[in-house]
Amino acid sequence: MESRKLSTGNKGMTELLDLILNSIDTILKFYNQNFQLVKKKFSEKSVHDLRVTIRRFLAIINVLNKEISDFGYLYILRKRLKKELKLYNPLRDNQVQMIKIERLSQSFPIMTNYFEFLKRKELEILNEIKENIDKQSLEEINESVFFLKLQLKQLLPKSEVTKSSLVRSAYDAYLVVLQRSSNLDKNDLDSFHQLRLAFKKFRYIMEFIQPILYLPDTYFKTLKGFQDILGEIQDNRVLLENLNYWILNYDITNQSNYLAVIEFLINIRKNLFLRLNRRIKLIERLWDSNFFNF
Repeated sequence: MESRKLSTGNKGMTELLDLILNSIDTILKFYNQNFQLVKKKFSEKSVHDLRVTIRRFLAIINVLNKEISDFGYLYILRKRLKKELKLYNPLRDNQVQMIKIERLSQSFPIMTNYFEFLKRKELEILNEIKENIDKQSLEEINESVFFLKLQLKQLLPKSEVTKSSLVRSAYDAYLVVLQRSSNLDKNDLDSFHQLRLAFKKFRYIMEFIQPILYLPDTYFKTLKGFQDILGEIQDNRVLLENLNYWILNYDITNQSNYLAVIEFLINIRKNLFLRLNRRIKLIERLWDSNFFNF
């Protein structure tokens, strides 16, 4: 009887180890592809895809770190990925603004002034990234992942990591989403940003444990739709804040000429708030107690 129980436990650990290693292999494959694409061509999409891949990578690493505690190559990978994310964030923000302003310029020609400023800023950011990216190699991160997987094969069987503990990590992330969604305040735009950060973490953990829960594609489409609205609110916030700063510091003589476009952007924000408000109740349906009964 004991040997049968041991065999069942070993099978469960083997399945769990396979799930984690396969997830790491998949995300590493996407990372390698996106890193090479960004190195070859800087575009809003290529940078966005790499940043999303890095965040998914970090979600896996953070869950493992929570369950096993910080060790060797887990620390090395997290440090490298966080450094990269910090490097690409300014470029992504700048490129998103340029895309939106290029469209706005057709109706508000005054915006070409700010667009030209962003083009110059983009060149500065690109030069900084190129200097850093030339120093980075895929060999370094692939080597770290190789040794991380070896460490996991040794540590996981001795740890308390189970499918249930991974689902619990997702539930903990969901509780943060619930709490931050209840704290939303239209007069405090950072409250929306904090919800967005929590929601991304929850979404990426759910993607990680999808092989445990067997969730349908429609579930993740719902998560993406919610996150997209939060992202648009944040992009609108960044654009308005940066535009106001630029006007006050670089184009103060034309300040009154920007009032119409500022009002237009504020109205877009109001519409985004309405769209979010129509979806906010969906958050309560994103977790099912049956998730623990996989």
